[in-house]
Amino acid sequence: MTAQDLMTRYRWEQMSNDRGRFVLAAGQGSIATDELLGPDADVRRLASVAGKDVIVLARFEEGGLISYERPDGSVVHTLNTERAFKLKVWEMGFDPATLTARDSLLR
Repeated sequence: MTAQDLMTRYRWEQMSNDRGRFVLAAGQGSIATDELLGPDADVRRLASVAGKDVIVLARFEEGGLISYERPDGSVVHTLNTERAFKLKVWEMGFDPATLTARDSLLR
């Protein structure tokens, strides 16, 4: 699975004020992260630093998927260019290289 595969398989809308991030367009039904990526996808499920959502990270060569699994069962999927993925993962408090919590947040 690649970011380009997801881009062509589903309809995405560019997020406002962010050229490298796209959100899965409405009207495609509620798609679970595992269904979107397939059963063999290498994903990391992490609790958000705020503790509200489960964040699912899947890194690809040219970018990655960040999905937010909400307590009510809804899911928001964002497809990101490589640069945008690294930046957003860092902003959320995770190390983009290892997809684990940054040490500075654990002290």
